[in-house]
Amino acid sequence: MGGQSAAVSGRGHLLAHLPVVHAPDPGRVSQHGLELVMAVCSHFEVHREPVGKRVMAAVMLADDALGDTAGRPG
Repeated sequence: MGGQSAAVSGRGHLLAHLPVVHAPDPGRVSQHGLELVMAVCSHFEVHREPVGKRVMAAVMLADDALGDTAGRPG
């Protein structure tokens, strides 16, 4: 895959459970955060740590001012 991506990672210990992607449901009041992350990410990982979890998401960066994104078919 061509182009560049930006990766963001974080660690958390307050919520020891691993995140779960729910099926899209416009009637659901909450729990849409990970659904949104998955919609814009080119890569997503979550790993259990001894004291919590580590989450990493990568987003493709735009190649030009028109917004054509590297590595994705136009």
